[in-house]
Amino acid sequence: MYKNRMWNQIKDNTDTTDDIRRILMVSLRTKWKEAKHEAKTSRYDPYDTDIERLAHSLVNVEEYQWRSLVHYWSSEDAKVIMVWRLWYYLLFIALVASKSIL
Repeated sequence: MYKNRMWNQIKDNTDTTDDIRRILMVSLRTKWKEAKHEAKTSRYDPYDTDIERLAHSLVNVEEYQWRSLVHYWSSEDAKVIMVWRLWYYLLFIALVASKSIL
């Protein structure tokens, strides 16, 4: 599993103990999500075609990784997931609003 490989790499290169694993993994997850969001909003969303998107990759991302991300974000599966996430978010906001009104 990728998480275990990351944790083993952290342990091999630092003097970290297992008792702070959860804290570090949550921090890594947050940083990973922020990096993906930044890549998508600054290097994917502004362009209309995959050719343009591939030409504007991030400096710190390998070309094959960027190509995979562009391919995924352009896929129908990713678009469906994005619509569902938006729908759930709007539903959550509506529920919170209705609870605060009552």
